[in-house]
Amino acid sequence: MNAPTWWHRPIVDGDKGRDVAIVQRKLGLLPTGTADAVLSITVRGYQKGVGVPQTGVVDEPTACALGEQEGFGLLPAWWTEPVYPESEEYLHALRLLGATDVAGVKRFQ
Repeated sequence: MNAPTWWHRPIVDGDKGRDVAIVQRKLGLLPTGTADAVLSITVRGYQKGVGVPQTGVVDEPTACALGEQEGFGLLPAWWTEPVYPESEEYLHALRLLGATDVAGVKRFQ
């Protein structure tokens, strides 16, 4: 199986970039573009579910399992860049969730 086009390197805690934001979005996390402990824990859970070694690192087997597409098709361009509170993309994401603030996002989660 070939790695998806968005994957270019193992993604570990502390990494930043577009690829990190893509993984966060695919795993249902807010795409900040910065890999942190939350992402590592979520990746471990995902890895366990798909039967690859549970390292917390988005390696090639994990990237392949995540795939090129996410259910509804390729990710919208604005999901692949970091999203910051009060930005139009962030507010759009809140509207998609039916939330109006961070408390609404927490209720959604």
